[in-house]
Amino acid sequence: MEIATILILGSILIGLAVFMGLYKVGKQNMAKVFGVCAVLLVAGLYMGGYIGGGDTLSITDSFGGGTTPADSGDTTDSGDSTLTGYTIESLTMQTKEKFSNSRTSASGTVRIFEVGTDPSDPNAVAIDTVTISSGVGTSTSKFVKCGQKYRVVFDGGSTYYDKDFGDVAFSCSELNPNTAQLFYDVGEILKVGTIDDPLDETSTSGIINGQSNVNASGTNELDTVATADNPIIYDESVGDGVWYIEPTFSVSTANTASKDLVVCFVLSKWDTSNPADGNEMSSVTAQAISGQDWGLPSDVTNYWKNEGCMMLGSEVKAGTSGKTRFTFNVVEANLDANDDWGMVIDDLGGWFEKDVMGDDNKATYESIDFDAQA
Repeated sequence: MEIATILILGSILIGLAVFMGLYKVGKQNMAKVFGVCAVLLVAGLYMGGYIGGGDTLSITDSFGGGTTPADSGDTTDSGDSTLTGYTIESLTMQTKEKFSNSRTSASGTVRIFEVGTDPSDPNAVAIDTVTISSGVGTSTSKFVKCGQKYRVVFDGGSTYYDKDFGDVAFSCSELNPNTAQLFYDVGEILKVGTIDDPLDETSTSGIINGQSNVNASGTNELDTVATADNPIIYDESVGDGVWYIEPTFSVSTANTASKDLVVCFVLSKWDTSNPADGNEMSSVTAQAISGQDWGLPSDVTNYWKNEGCMMLGSEVKAGTSGKTRFTFNVVEANLDANDDWGMVIDDLGGWFEKDVMGDDNKATYESIDFDAQA
């Protein structure tokens, strides 16, 4: 009960008592009785905040104590400030698998760090972790408090892409004040798709320089010895200095995608014993042929010279496919036998790039290997 209410009721009771007592003495004291009651009533209203616009005063304000957790003064929380800094005794998290929309499929680990921590640092230690299994997980470690900021990352391992939430303050308004339980929705997470082999090196359908023969016959401008994943070899003795290939970039496996899918030219790092120097091609062009137009520039020469990567899409859903023709103009004077290089298709924006946690390359890259002979 508020102290204002106590004072009001008390003043009325006191007034009545005095009134009854004085009434027996004589009616001449009536004015005194009403005066006493009025003073006590006004005092009660003032203390209760009904006069003067003050805040209502509670018993715990006057005498200390109470059961409400103390406010730590952290202003990052958008929820109930009276609970800020209160320990979350049971922190439950749920995920949703993108595209399948399943809330009971995903697995991974939500890692909670101090603000300012780099999750990819091998020395970074999480304050707490929530292990997700079949889409849900709970931590009862009691290391996390509501209303205080933490760096939060979903670690998807090799199956899902990591998800960086940045700095997060778990809202105190979501905290159950009776059980100290809190539910946090991780939201959609992306399952890693399969990057498909972009080129069948045994094909005689014309996707390799228009040729119907890719055997080592000694008459082909490009040779692969008709073996899948063998290098495509440019034969200077036969070639006219211009050749092309038509790889198909695609992603498969239902309800998945590739994040930041790229195609890269890799020269010096492809074969360190026989690297290409970057001056072997006077020009390299790209042209969309069928399916998905990846939006590549027509002139990609500088990407070839500088071992650059070209973005195919920030999120390429499984089932997306597009064929592109790459035409190469060779400077044969600069081309040595066994000049090796590669065309790589990979995710996360580059060849062998890692995700947020810094410990996983996610999708397995695919490549086309190139070589030369005199």
